[in-house]
Amino acid sequence: METERRISTGIDGLDEAIDYFRPGDTVVWQCEHISDYMYVATRFVTNVARKGDRIVYIRFADHEEIMDTAALRERGANVEKYELDPRVGFETFAVQVHRIIDKEPLGTFFVFDCLSELQKYWFSDLMISNFFLLINPFLIRRQAVAYQPIDYEKHTYETMSRIRRETPLLANIRTLDGSVYIHAVKVRGRSTQTTYFPLKITGAKWRALTSSADNYAVFERFTQTGERRDCWDSMFDSVSDGHEPTDADGKLLKENMLRCLLGNEPTRLALCRKYFSMRDLLYIKNREIGTGCIGGKAAGMLLARNILRDEAPELYRTRVEPHDSYYIGADVFYTYGVQNGLWSSRIRMVEEADYLEYAQPIRELLLNGTFMPSIKEQFLSMLEYFGQSPIIVRSSSILEDGFGNAFAGKYESVFCPNQGSLEQRYAVFERAVKQVYASTVNPDAIRYRAERKLLDRDEQMALLVMRVCGDVHGDYYYPHIAGVGHSKNLYLNRQNASEENKGMLRLVFGMGTRAVDREADDYARLLNMDHPTAPPMVAYGDEYKYSQHKMDVIALKDNAFETVRVQSIDKRDIKADPSLFMERDYPTVSRLREMGLSTADAPDILNFRKLLRNTDFTDVMTEVMRVLEEKYSYPVDIEYACNFDQDGNYRVNLLQCRPLQTRGVGAAGVMPNVKEFYFRTSGNFMGGNVCLPIRYAVMVQVEPYLDLPEQRKYQVARKLGELNNRLRGEGTILLGPGRWGTTTPSLGVPVHFMEINRFDCIAELAYSSHGLRPELSYGSHFFQDLVEAGSFYVALYPGEDGCVFQDTLFADCENVYAQLMPSDAEDVMADVIRVYDLGKDQAILYSEVGSQTCFLAKV
Repeated sequence: METERRISTGIDGLDEAIDYFRPGDTVVWQCEHISDYMYVATRFVTNVARKGDRIVYIRFADHEEIMDTAALRERGANVEKYELDPRVGFETFAVQVHRIIDKEPLGTFFVFDCLSELQKYWFSDLMISNFFLLINPFLIRRQAVAYQPIDYEKHTYETMSRIRRETPLLANIRTLDGSVYIHAVKVRGRSTQTTYFPLKITGAKWRALTSSADNYAVFERFTQTGERRDCWDSMFDSVSDGHEPTDADGKLLKENMLRCLLGNEPTRLALCRKYFSMRDLLYIKNREIGTGCIGGKAAGMLLARNILRDEAPELYRTRVEPHDSYYIGADVFYTYGVQNGLWSSRIRMVEEADYLEYAQPIRELLLNGTFMPSIKEQFLSMLEYFGQSPIIVRSSSILEDGFGNAFAGKYESVFCPNQGSLEQRYAVFERAVKQVYASTVNPDAIRYRAERKLLDRDEQMALLVMRVCGDVHGDYYYPHIAGVGHSKNLYLNRQNASEENKGMLRLVFGMGTRAVDREADDYARLLNMDHPTAPPMVAYGDEYKYSQHKMDVIALKDNAFETVRVQSIDKRDIKADPSLFMERDYPTVSRLREMGLSTADAPDILNFRKLLRNTDFTDVMTEVMRVLEEKYSYPVDIEYACNFDQDGNYRVNLLQCRPLQTRGVGAAGVMPNVKEFYFRTSGNFMGGNVCLPIRYAVMVQVEPYLDLPEQRKYQVARKLGELNNRLRGEGTILLGPGRWGTTTPSLGVPVHFMEINRFDCIAELAYSSHGLRPELSYGSHFFQDLVEAGSFYVALYPGEDGCVFQDTLFADCENVYAQLMPSDAEDVMADVIRVYDLGKDQAILYSEVGSQTCFLAKV
């Protein structure tokens, strides 16, 4: 039988004590000074280099270099140095180290800088032990022998305990009175009579200290005394009085705290420096579970509130409702992933296809993992604080809500009704946390990151846990109104165009989910803030049809988030004047009277007429958005909710604020020489002034589409996704009935946005005879996707004033669907989807904001 390979440490006495190294031995050296580590590392490397074995130095710290790789290489050593920057973030850094280990030969010898130095960049003991727990098993599998030093005086017992459990070898090293002392405290799989006695080295001499007197003399000076605070806590302890720093060291400390809590996004960070005091940062820290960044969504919400507090103090005092939030730090997400074995899959994820391949197994691990006991205890404490108030667990990833990357709707947020015993409430809350974590590998989120070349960026998931804004109304819990607002209105027509452009609001009764999600069978109230009291642009008698009929609520008895009909709500439970929000549908009342029928059953219509005319609500919201846009130096997108009392008093809860992704209007193009119009419309478009050559028009035929069974309608969406990729960059317009992205296939095509994101123009066509009507859902997540993708949007109403649509002109062009999708040539899909070739440089999409003109024309 072959004898197991033995590898020398380069120190005779240590070889004898631990019976040499074996392949897969990773050694953690607990030291007080880096010079002590350099002593053992130098002897180890010299011995390995003499034999010609491969040596790799992982360099990342500020301390002096452990070895001179250039000098070693000159002497013929097989050595390589990799210089890495931990500031790229935990995930990216760990992936880089993992890939270095993977590409090096089996049995390579690794020497690392001091792991404790990572505290300077990550400010968390937890993340240092996480890094070790990720890398160490891989080193062992690669049969490496690795040296990793750590300054045990800088770490908590919990951190050292996690490392001690996993490392094959752990040893202390100190220099005392001119001698080097090495004490092995763990050697996995073997022992000798002197393994766990201290080894004293003086010059070339060494001896094991076996007497009790010698041991006491050494251990009295060797022992770590007292529990160490986590470096995260220590950083905040040093400024517990909350005073603003005046000296350079204090200002640097505050800068580190800002970056640790609020992230490194440059534009937002500059604003945070101005609007976050030391007391603000301490308040966040005291509301944080775990450690690490609180993420973009939480940072944006707090920043907006602080701007209003400092720049509009009277408005803030009288009209802004305080928030009540906790934050689950991003480090908790990574620790959860490390604990539950996600890393083996994560490390294989390089390209978009890899992410999609491993997404499902990672999702299952995220949904079924377990949390550390210390984190569970903090979760329980938070739930005790919230009592039985409904809460929402919101995604707040590091990249989320940044300048250029909104991630609108890509990650989940989950409502917790929070009813029942503490144990029941905890079970629901934990599922919600896992559900949001699992949404990090949703295909739409992966494709979004890939489109924006963000797959290699650190994307940690923090969470924002908020007490839901609202009140108990009978058996339900909800706010009176909620919605989204944009400080600039990008969707103008002749009826609402204005030079001022004070923005827009999307307004619903009840929970704001019906404002941010694109509801297929309902309509939110859309307000142009230049003319907020203007009625909706619908025909007389149709206002009820195109208004909100359903509302989202938290059903307290059922302990569930539900959608109910507005008419089912008992007005006596509203706790405010119902006429602020609704009034009788008078056209219906008139028709019933004309028919001699009772008007008692005439429905109420949610038009918010009294709210808009008799309160200062629109003035307040306009001012909120104006101040935020001014200080951001950029248009903003907000989410809000609002509660009223019986006397009409109200406060606005600002739930979210992020930069509004805009394309800008751009300069008007030269009017083309038009031969014929494929379509022409006045207004109802978004995307600024454009003059785009269009080669292909992809059109979904309304009647063949509606004749399909429901499952085949979803297949239409998938086929459009294929065309989306095949026709990229070709100059393409997509036209279809009703609403793109609807969840109800009878009202439009149920595409995911990433299936249509590469079309240059997206058009929605109204077919009144089939009950299909476009609805931009301005302010929804679908809208955000349109703007970020740079897609032009137009709503077409054939037969109505100002709109011409010539489908026969399209039909005169060659349909090339079968050429692009030959496998579908004989399938019904070929009848449902047409791809018209309009000819190279023979069609132009033109729009001019000033005249509100938009057309697709043959030129």
